[in-house]
Amino acid sequence: MTVLSSEQYLPGAVVLHDSLVQVRSRYPLYVLVGTAVRPLVVAALRSAGISCLPVRLDVELPEEVQAVNADNGRSHWTRTLEKLCVFSLTQFSKVVYVDSDMLVVKNIDHLFERPHMSAVAAGARIPGNEDWSTLNSGLMVVEPDPESYSRLPDLVSDTAHRRLVLEGALGVGDQDVITEAHPEWRHTPDLRLPDVYNMFTDYLDYHLRHLGVSWSGENGVHVLHFVGPRKPWMLSSATRLRWCAWALSRRRWYESAVVALYSLRLARARHRYGHTELGPLIGSRGRGRRRSA
Repeated sequence: MTVLSSEQYLPGAVVLHDSLVQVRSRYPLYVLVGTAVRPLVVAALRSAGISCLPVRLDVELPEEVQAVNADNGRSHWTRTLEKLCVFSLTQFSKVVYVDSDMLVVKNIDHLFERPHMSAVAAGARIPGNEDWSTLNSGLMVVEPDPESYSRLPDLVSDTAHRRLVLEGALGVGDQDVITEAHPEWRHTPDLRLPDVYNMFTDYLDYHLRHLGVSWSGENGVHVLHFVGPRKPWMLSSATRLRWCAWALSRRRWYESAVVALYSLRLARARHRYGHTELGPLIGSRGRGRRRSA
């Protein structure tokens, strides 16, 4: 399951869908579509065989928080609160939530066996990040529950005030609210998934070189996370190529490789859906030739 709160993230959601197909997941991806997404986008997704569920969250971050997010290059956090709706989907006994800026490179169906609120303290083992003891909401195992969900909207204002005024944070998003709702997480080791299920691409090489993480094998990297405001699909081919060259110049071989991998997956998606209504919405050029998945 993923959330599409902004049409700007549509190419990412499509590449995520295709990555799950490629690793032969037994479970379909559902895209939770926020109120800012036009009906024609929903229709295009459905026509391409991608399941959609409209969601609405009647709460927003306070305007002053939105301004802080924008001033600190985190305006994309302002649009992520609709992720909280995942906790309301009681038609599912359990979901594995995955952000649309992620790429699944190995099958993760086994995560459905993990308990509610299993997640990764992503990046916590990197030197300088020792205080990153809370979950990263990019990937979570969730058992939806109406009682738990009902508490979340009320936490938004209180969380924003605490993070900005009391803690001096440089931005607030869904992750802060989810962390506030589950204070026990950092003290419950059984809920902590290995780094390989939410691997920040800019930390990938350090994990592989110094922290005993492998790329291949059943314990290798499963999910890549392209964090930050500028996503691969938002960049031109030339800019992604420069990204690869920059990473190589710093001996970050794997980061360069996964950027190239994402570029390939994005190109394939644009070709595959080029003949559909989805094509123009994800940057396909022309209508392309029909091609099997």
